[in-house]
Amino acid sequence: AECGLQEIIRSFSKVRFRICNLLIAEAFLTDPREYLFLKLFQPKPFDAARQESSMSPMIGVCPLFDARSSRIWMRSEYLQAVEEAGGVPVVLPLTDKRSTVEALLDRLDGFLLTGGQDIDPAIYGQKKSSLCGEICAERDALERLVIEGAESRDKPLLGICRGIQILNASLGGTLYQDLPTEHPGVEHDM
Repeated sequence: AECGLQEIIRSFSKVRFRICNLLIAEAFLTDPREYLFLKLFQPKPFDAARQESSMSPMIGVCPLFDARSSRIWMRSEYLQAVEEAGGVPVVLPLTDKRSTVEALLDRLDGFLLTGGQDIDPAIYGQKKSSLCGEICAERDALERLVIEGAESRDKPLLGICRGIQILNASLGGTLYQDLPTEHPGVEHDM
């Protein structure tokens, strides 16, 4: 059954990791600012000191990676959307060092898993096909640590495009490696 935006928001606020129709996330992403946070990214619970001082929630934003130049980068729309929703965006380092990610998980109020490269099919139990796009093992590792840590700390996560895909795969779901050939009629371009 197809879910509307309001239902997704209600589902997200009730059950952090419920995924309602994965393809609907693709349809929502023509302008991330329109629906990215919609005030749904209010951390629960706030740190008591932060709540008393009315400090804005600090939202960790997973970076994109450019393999050709070996640099992380970020779409400005993601950061603007966090700010417009009243949060303070913090771009995370691209690391698989558990102690670094744990420190960030303890200090930040919520997390945004952004779009980007394909997920390594090994995460969802498949071999990489020739049609699968570029993957980034470092990013997969970072985001899996963020998902695990956010879940154990009861901190909110929002996945967009690749973000909802890594969330799905990390929680035992599967993915299409190439939408045009495995699910004709669906087109996507980042």
